Amino acid sequence: MSDNKSFASNTSKKSFTIQTPKEGSVISKCMTIEGKINSCDDLIVEGKVKADITTLGVLIIAKEGVVIGNVKAKDVKIEGTLIGDIQSNRVEITADAKTTGLIKALICKSNGYIKGDILCKDEIELQENSVISAIEISADIIKINGLCEAKIISKELLEILNTAKIKGDMQVNLIKIEPNAKIEGKISKYKKKEIKKINKNTQISKIDQNNSIKDKKLKREIKVIKPQKKGGII
Repeated sequence: MSDNKSFASNTSKKSFTIQTPKEGSVISKCMTIEGKINSCDDLIVEGKVKADITTLGVLIIAKEGVVIGNVKAKDVKIEGTLIGDIQSNRVEITADAKTTGLIKALICKSNGYIKGDILCKDEIELQENSVISAIEISADIIKINGLCEAKIISKELLEILNTAKIKGDMQVNLIKIEPNAKIEGKISKYKKKEIKKINKNTQISKIDQNNSIKDKKLKREIKVIKPQKKGGII
């Protein structure tokens, strides 16, 4: 898939809701489409689609809608079922929705079921009813209030709320844990990967198998924001 910049728009790190478009193309309940779909308009899927979908507008998969294929849109809202990868600015997974595949976005909010990695630039919000089964989820800011089984990489802030249940190791810069959250996994400091520029006169003494310079490890402490109530701190 290409870079998210092709669908660049103004986004914020506040909670959001993707509205169903008043106008646009509709694949109705009685329709089944196979092949490939390219559109410049908003698209609502109420039927069954076995195709990759690319649209410059908003893609809505309604409660009874089923899409089997990769999707690429400005915004994606899933109320039904998707089996395929997602590339978008904003992704919203509502309660009872089911998604299987990789999610690449700026922001992702879920209150449903996701089986697959979530890779976001800005923020991931996993609400109370969300169930996540993945190898990795990553973003600058991550807020978890549901069930998450995955390696978690938070570059700025990881917030674990009271009803959260986490199984997996965590790499964080700053972490906040509420008293009743349940965690099973190791917490370590997030380390930013630096890209080094090397000129012709630079002498390199050792290069590892990945052709990168070996640097000394920086030892930095992880800051933990403790809640006012006792208990629940890892």
